[in-house]
Amino acid sequence: MQTLSQQPATSAQGAQPLNQIPPANPLQLIDRTRCILRESWHRVKAYPYAPSYQSKMVIIERLMVACNDAEATLNGAMRCRMLLRLELDLHSLAPSSTIKRRQTYLTKVNDLMAACRLYLGWRAQQ
Repeated sequence: MQTLSQQPATSAQGAQPLNQIPPANPLQLIDRTRCILRESWHRVKAYPYAPSYQSKMVIIERLMVACNDAEATLNGAMRCRMLLRLELDLHSLAPSSTIKRRQTYLTKVNDLMAACRLYLGWRAQQ
């Protein structure tokens, strides 16, 4: 019998351990990426006089085109690889207003990339 400290942490429903991400369909991962990009677009668009406004808008537009290209790809593994190539650009769009907002954004992006790696059967980088 395991003690409470030895049991893996589970979510509120008790279905999945918190440190494991359920495998997702690559099209769902693309939709999640688009959702993150829409949030970033609205956040950046709210401050058009910010010094980094133009460069971030260009990055967002380029990433949206890359999502469209990934969706047009027929192979699920290629879709996940194309999303993994966008990781650094997604990290560059992280908000800097508060630490909490930045951590929340980076958690979303890192979970998305972990789901892509899980789909491909890759281990997370240490």
